[in-house]
Amino acid sequence: MHCERLNLRLPSDLKSWAEARALLTNQSLNAAIVALLEDARESDPLAKLAVIERGGRYIVASGSTREEYKAFMREDLAMDFARAALSMAGANPNNILELTDGRAEAAEPV
Repeated sequence: MHCERLNLRLPSDLKSWAEARALLTNQSLNAAIVALLEDARESDPLAKLAVIERGGRYIVASGSTREEYKAFMREDLAMDFARAALSMAGANPNNILELTDGRAEAAEPV
């Protein structure tokens, strides 16, 4: 695994929590934070996105929670944005649901 350096500022309560977790799991603070981030990535609601058509607009949202992120006037722009976001997150760029009138359908691969 290739690692990159990151300077991270944490609120003191989060740093104390991470330090306690590192101590209890016999890890370095860095390893504990990496493990927490990997766990979060596994359960990330952004691992699957939805494009919801509503009133002539196309909204990119979480595929699991339906939290809305960005709206577009054209469906192709919404799909391109969703694919790019999934690719950046290391997820399958075809994990997109198309939602219209409350029905979910898998998006057609491009």
